[in-house]
Amino acid sequence: MNKLVPNWVASTTDRRLAAAAMGFGLLAWVVPFLVSGDTTLRLTREDGPYETVGAIAFFTAAALFAALFVRTWRDDRCWWFLALAGLFFFAGGEEVSWGQRILGWGDVDRAANVQGETTLHNLEIFDTVEGGWLKFPRLFLLFWLGWLVALPLLVGLTEPVQTLARRLRVPIPALVFGLVMLANLALSKTYRPLGLDDVGLERIAEIRECAQAVALVAVGLSFWLRPVRTTTVSAGADQVLSGHSP
Repeated sequence: MNKLVPNWVASTTDRRLAAAAMGFGLLAWVVPFLVSGDTTLRLTREDGPYETVGAIAFFTAAALFAALFVRTWRDDRCWWFLALAGLFFFAGGEEVSWGQRILGWGDVDRAANVQGETTLHNLEIFDTVEGGWLKFPRLFLLFWLGWLVALPLLVGLTEPVQTLARRLRVPIPALVFGLVMLANLALSKTYRPLGLDDVGLERIAEIRECAQAVALVAVGLSFWLRPVRTTTVSAGADQVLSGHSP
């Protein structure tokens, strides 16, 4: 039976996908330097270009992981793919407030939702400072740091984690995608668009979310383009021996 634990070492395809995601991210961050502050505010407004592209990317990532789950259904189904599909579909729905503005559902009581939207991440318990680590951006940060950075590193360097990952059948991404996400995070922390007030700086978060969503599409494509195979990482963590199970 095939074991769906993809090679954590980046293939040529992985590197190309990561480079494309990084290129998009750099372009997304450069654009505000090329336009006026007012234009940047329009680009990063609710349902603006950045948020729309981000939502489409999340839905695309959800579709890719759902397709991966279907592809593994008959032989050796991987429920992690279904969980990831659900997570990214949820993220896409939250980005567009589940169609509230598109379909004209009207406002939600701001006493419960700080932005008056049909979303969970803007509920007062999550959105306020008192929410701490319950804030969705922080939860999402912990998620991708764990899956795209810590897991590939630990699998490559420690045999017990590698064995546990195989036993749990956790899909292991190439570390290069985690590096793309880290680069995007670094840009969001150091970036100071010219001519923007505090409100504008808050809206810059839309650029980070958009770039992150596109990077997740690249991760989904990486899994889709890899064959279902048995993968063994060498003790030195720099060589991969791949073969097909009988």
